[in-house]
Amino acid sequence: HDSEVQTVIAQIIKDKINPDSDGLTVSQDEIKQAFKIYDEDELKADNIYCL
Repeated sequence: HDSEVQTVIAQIIKDKINPDSDGLTVSQDEIKQAFKIYDEDELKADNIYCL
């Protein structure tokens, strides 16, 4: 489960925050932004990342 969330967070960073990111080497700020997007997505009826 944790590895799945890590993969989703990496994808959010690449999709929404830093398209040049490899998803593995990220800053604390990128992680914070990605979790905000993840949490907001979790509350939506039509999820993009939280499937």
